[in-house]
Amino acid sequence: MLEIEVTERGLVPHFRVTRDRKPVRLLVFMIQVGSEEPLWVLAPVGMVATMTTGITDEEHEATSQELQDLEKSADTELGHLTSEVLDVVYGSAPQGLHQAVPEGYPAPALRPGQRYLVFAAEPFATGSAEFTA
Repeated sequence: MLEIEVTERGLVPHFRVTRDRKPVRLLVFMIQVGSEEPLWVLAPVGMVATMTTGITDEEHEATSQELQDLEKSADTELGHLTSEVLDVVYGSAPQGLHQAVPEGYPAPALRPGQRYLVFAAEPFATGSAEFTA
């Protein structure tokens, strides 16, 4: 699980994202209000999102071997896209990442007193936190 700490609050918040107290290999970082569309999203340079749907014939609780295989597969498939990140400043993209939302515009101003959700993901781990601007 990723840990997200708000290290500086306000209209330009700062975040520290860690896993076991170490920098993460960030795949996605986003901020949104409730369940609305994300206000601000960081993603790897060159990453293209696709969606695959399918039907499974059976359901069962994953074994530890299946989980290990899935983690290796996720790292193989997505690991090359990640960038090692420790700190994120709202409105600024760390090296290896770009601002995917809003595309071509600065990060939108945060509203004082508004509560926000922040979400981060590595290929096989996620984390979230809330903060008030």
